[in-house]
Amino acid sequence: MLISLLAGITSEVFDRLWADLVLREFHLPELGVLSDSATWFSLFALVGSAVSLGASRLANRYVSKALNAEHPSRVMAGMLFVQVLCVVGFALAPWLWMALGFRWLREAVMALAAPVRRAWLNRNLESQTRATTLSAMSQADALGQVIGGPSFGALAKLAGVATALVASALVQLPAAAVMLRVRRSEAVIQEPS
Repeated sequence: MLISLLAGITSEVFDRLWADLVLREFHLPELGVLSDSATWFSLFALVGSAVSLGASRLANRYVSKALNAEHPSRVMAGMLFVQVLCVVGFALAPWLWMALGFRWLREAVMALAAPVRRAWLNRNLESQTRATTLSAMSQADALGQVIGGPSFGALAKLAGVATALVASALVQLPAAAVMLRVRRSEAVIQEPS
């Protein structure tokens, strides 16, 4: 639940502020039909989808054992850490294409993490409580979005968009530690008595 709450905070802040940072900090090139921001942002979304698809295919081919492990908490913790680094990298990037690279990498990692997390939860939740637990996790994510949006929006207004993005990423950082702790408690539970 805590991981979902923290992820909700960071995702809401990033989703609402990334375009604002791009428009404020960078000059979008003018290349014929690519002269307005709407066209550029559509192109950014297409590239992001292609990168995520390519990352999913490569991961399924080369690291599917780690992604499909019964307890992939280390992999999940690593992916959470990469997401945090990508948000910080995006916020502090000096060049547009570097910032977009961090954004696309974050999207790719999130695309890999979502099915791994769902499969892991479905394998480890009892059928009697599965629907309730998954619903509660979705609500924790939504609560994080409600908390994160206005509070970090206010921070962005006071201290700048980059500061709000970095702060939101740091809020998600403890989620990786929580994920690693989940792994240790699973190991303790599974030890023979």
